Amino acid sequence: MIEVAISGYKSVEIKHAVLDYNGTIACDGKILKGVREAFEILSDKLQIHIVTADTFGKAKNELSNMPVSLSVLSQSNQAGKKT
Repeated sequence: MIEVAISGYKSVEIKHAVLDYNGTIACDGKILKGVREAFEILSDKLQIHIVTADTFGKAKNELSNMPVSLSVLSQSNQAGKKT
C-alpha cells in the first residue's frame, strides 16, 4: 500500500495499480526500458494489474516473470471493458 496525501482533501491508500499495456508500459508490443525494474520496486507495495487487447500478441511473453496479473480483453467493446 502507498499512502498519498492530497492537499486540501485527505490521504488515500492505494493498493492496486491498473495499467493499459501498449502505449503505457509498452510500445509496439515491447516493454519499455525501466518498466521491469519499476514493477519489481512497486510490487512490494501494490498489486499491479495489466489490462490489454494485446494487439501485437506479445503481452503474455513480455510480462512473464514480472510481478503482475494480466487480463487480455476480447476484441469486442475493448474501450468499455477498460473503464
